[in-house]
Amino acid sequence: MHVVHWSNGGLSKLVQELAARCERGTAMVLVLVDNGGEIAPDLDVTVVRRRGFIAQALAVRRAAREFRPAVVHVHSFTPLLMAVVMAPRGVPLIRTVHNNYPYFTSTSPLARFKRAFEGLLQSWRGVRVVAISADVAARLPWRGDPPVIDNGIDFDMVDRAAMEPGTAIPDADDSFVIACVGRLEEQKNCELLLRAFALVGRESQRPLRLWLIGSGSQLEALQGLARTLGIETRVQFFGHSKNPYVYLQSAHLYASCSRYEGFNLALVEAMSLGLPAVATRSGGVTESLVDGRDLSIVDRHEPDAVAQAILALLTDAGRRDRLAAQGRALVRGRYSLARMVDAYQSLYVAACAQPR
Repeated sequence: MHVVHWSNGGLSKLVQELAARCERGTAMVLVLVDNGGEIAPDLDVTVVRRRGFIAQALAVRRAAREFRPAVVHVHSFTPLLMAVVMAPRGVPLIRTVHNNYPYFTSTSPLARFKRAFEGLLQSWRGVRVVAISADVAARLPWRGDPPVIDNGIDFDMVDRAAMEPGTAIPDADDSFVIACVGRLEEQKNCELLLRAFALVGRESQRPLRLWLIGSGSQLEALQGLARTLGIETRVQFFGHSKNPYVYLQSAHLYASCSRYEGFNLALVEAMSLGLPAVATRSGGVTESLVDGRDLSIVDRHEPDAVAQAILALLTDAGRRDRLAAQGRALVRGRYSLARMVDAYQSLYVAACAQPR
């Protein structure tokens, strides 16, 4: 049984992939908070419509009693708290940590308390903690050596979706298109990308377009910034798309300016389609991929640094082709969905086999 907060992002994709590959009737997903992400129609999903700690805690207990899971798998702090309190004693609990959350390293009293409280909960119930990347594992604030199970991608699905007809892609003329897929939230730092794009436009002789595929609370602020920078006619906000891959298939370069990431699934998906990529060093896969071989990694989170990295690829087609080919081969060999599913299923079996 998966217990999760739902949204459009890598976490929800991972949960759906894991649940979908179990035999029908053997996995369920309990959504405590639904923030609008799509849910596959063939999954056994229960969405808790009532808000509040008590209502959600009771929903976890009720679902656990009815479904009688062999393993409860949680994916963020609130589901962890609910499962620790309400899941039947003796049922193994697994927690996947999906991000390098700022409170892991913050010195504020609240962050210190939250780290200590989570550590006590996990120790009390013997929760098995899993990290989605080696970088996340290295930054976890609790003792132990957690296993790393990198996120996996269904590359066959990505390939099919990228060629799917029916999505109207705007005509980019002869423009060089830079694309970014992600939630329009502070973590993704699209403000930095807009400012870098404005600098690139001043230097480049080639017409440029920036495609932002995603929705979020910063949409209006980002649209206002584009107007202020004088690039509103060259920046297109497409909102959330069920199929972002068709946009990536038509782009020339992928750019990610995240402040922090646990993995950066969208970046890996773009690279798997053969897009050369520029990304700020933000944790996750940017700590395991090689700058200048797999992609272009920017250490300074500053507009001029990102702009220079984009310009270097914009003006060098041979380098773009080399990064695209190497990056595509590497991510497809390293981040397969089958490998991820096998690793989690082995973990489930080991958890059930351990004496309780």
